[in-house]
Amino acid sequence: FVILPSPLSLPLSPSSSAPCSIELTEPAISPGNQFSKIIMNYYERLILKFDGASRNNPHGPAGCGWVLYEMDECGADSYNSIASGCEYLGFSVSNNQAEYAGLIDGLNYLVNNNISCDKLYVRGDAEIVIRQMEGEYNVNSYNIKPYYNDAQDALNQIDCTSFNFRHFSRDKNWEADQLANEAIQNNGY
Repeated sequence: FVILPSPLSLPLSPSSSAPCSIELTEPAISPGNQFSKIIMNYYERLILKFDGASRNNPHGPAGCGWVLYEMDECGADSYNSIASGCEYLGFSVSNNQAEYAGLIDGLNYLVNNNISCDKLYVRGDAEIVIRQMEGEYNVNSYNIKPYYNDAQDALNQIDCTSFNFRHFSRDKNWEADQLANEAIQNNGY
């Protein structure tokens, strides 16, 4: 095991509280039974919003974006923005592939930064992605199956008690949408 630094260096708003840090002591795999610490950031409830964009769908250029929030006591997502990201995906990427890429990038942020929570609420304006992740729709497209599998793999690696997926309108997803489009624009398209 290794000691992992706290992944969050983003400024918190004055009214917000810092995440709890949980230190787990586990036996190290070494002679002499030495111990190491694993640092993990814990939140009660998180909201992950994701989006993808493909201009000239499915030819591209394409990009994706995501925003991670701590949910407040009333269930609102404007409480504490934890992190956000975007990625330029290049050409020959469909809108659905770009949507999945945004979801995967957001989920991987949680995994790679050792963030855990009781409940993760995933929100996106791509109904097909949300319904496929819920198991309501089958994944039939050979172009989408690898993305779906990567999203499921990332989801399975997150230390979380429960997950909730919800489709919502584009106007409520403006931040992730803006990031997806910025990824494309920042690459000259």
